[in-house]
Amino acid sequence: MNEMRRILIVDDERFHLNVMADLLGENHNILIAKNGLRALEVAVASPVPDLILLDILMPEMDGYEVCRRLKNDERTRHIPVIFLTVKSDVEDEAYGFDLGAVDYITKPYSAPIVKARVMTHLALSRALCELEQQNELLEKRVSERTQEIVQAHEIQEKLQLCLQRAHKMESIGLLAGGIAHDFNNILTAVEGFSSIAKYDLQAGEYESAEQNIDDIVTASGRASELVQQLLAFSRGVPSKPQVVQPAGIISEAITLLRPVLPALIRFDVSLDEAVPDILFDKVQMHQVVMNLCINARDAMNGQGHLALSLTRQQKVKGKCSACQNDFEGDFVVLEVTDNGSGLSEEQVKNIFDPFFTTKAEGKGTGMGLSVVNDIVHKHQGHIQLETTLNQGSTFKLLFPLIPVATETPPRAIAYLSGPDKNILLVSDDVGVSMLWKELLDVSGYQVSIRNTGQEALDLIKSPASYIDLVIVDQSMKGMSGEELAAAVVAEELELPVIVCENNGGVEVVGHNSMGVSTILRKPIQSEVLMGEISSLLSTED
Repeated sequence: MNEMRRILIVDDERFHLNVMADLLGENHNILIAKNGLRALEVAVASPVPDLILLDILMPEMDGYEVCRRLKNDERTRHIPVIFLTVKSDVEDEAYGFDLGAVDYITKPYSAPIVKARVMTHLALSRALCELEQQNELLEKRVSERTQEIVQAHEIQEKLQLCLQRAHKMESIGLLAGGIAHDFNNILTAVEGFSSIAKYDLQAGEYESAEQNIDDIVTASGRASELVQQLLAFSRGVPSKPQVVQPAGIISEAITLLRPVLPALIRFDVSLDEAVPDILFDKVQMHQVVMNLCINARDAMNGQGHLALSLTRQQKVKGKCSACQNDFEGDFVVLEVTDNGSGLSEEQVKNIFDPFFTTKAEGKGTGMGLSVVNDIVHKHQGHIQLETTLNQGSTFKLLFPLIPVATETPPRAIAYLSGPDKNILLVSDDVGVSMLWKELLDVSGYQVSIRNTGQEALDLIKSPASYIDLVIVDQSMKGMSGEELAAAVVAEELELPVIVCENNGGVEVVGHNSMGVSTILRKPIQSEVLMGEISSLLSTED
């Protein structure tokens, strides 16, 4: 039920007070004052009126003076005032509006006009009040947020990150059809090889069945790689430059890109795998390649020649087309060339500006090259643009070299097996539990399965049981994998715990301090899982 609004009626004549009270009293709380001084007293009483109907012609203090005092008082200046008067001169109305009144109602009163204007100004007053409250809340939030920002450039970083995410989502939309196509092909292969393997097993053709199962594993690995690449591309995380080999990363991006290129575009790729390592964020390299190639595709209107190359170039001298700074030195150069529409001299001047686009309305956001420019320069690189209108464009991205990183080869792990090692599997997915149990049974481990974290904890605490290692799914109803690991620590048990989490799911935020020995991300290869188990159990011994 809506709260009745409070209306103060000020008039020195009882007849007019009664008329107004009868007219508005059914739906509003009516307050009455017979003179200006009394009106000022009632107006500041709590709660204050929502609207004041104020007669102008009153003895001692007229309506104009009452309005002036109301608008000069912080407690009442927000209350809308409607003048009641027999005056109809334009000068009188203008004077009242200058004092702060919101409307005039002339005598004799018309009931529909009075009700309509009262309802209108009550609604406006409420809306303004709500807007002021929202503004105050917004100002508070802005103030709180501003206090957290120590340096001005951090604001720019976050805005640019939002820009990159927005454009990344646009690119993901373009990729969706191609990814679905690839997955259908993979599923077709898995289904086909499965049927053949089943027939081979029934026929006793075990060698052929093994080959078909190997083909299923290969197809599954391809699906896993595709998922990993798409998930990595879709994550909106801040830049994390690391030492990378650019040819491999660009190959991954091209894998995602090919399905969205029309068949009438010839796509030539030349990657020198011997180019030196560079310092770059892997996900953002994907984004750079995607943006440049999709822009080239659009510039060719679905048909033409697109070429991408990666080379090392020495003693390069030039001027950056984006930042206009001169550069010199040895670079790893990514070059993307198309024979599309090209750019005019006027377009070149603004091509790297945010939201500038040469495409038709609704066909582009104007963020692609702005994002490329930001990413490249954050990694200390430069851009050169060569373009001719109606002939095509070439974008050269120059990345500075770093010394080749020396990596220590991974330590070979001997698998540990034997009936003396007891492993507890904890997952609410029966299929995953049975798969892992079969794998561990073959390796000679004793395996127990529990479906919830609480059931697992009860077993671990039981004096009659002895567990050497726990493998737990992170995303479970009730107690998560991380919470189970923490509970093990709370029981003062020195028990290694492997937590398995989904990409894009609930991430493990704690690690060793929370009792988590190792975090593995699904899909988990059997060799990786067995290697971690062996490593942890050998450490325990």
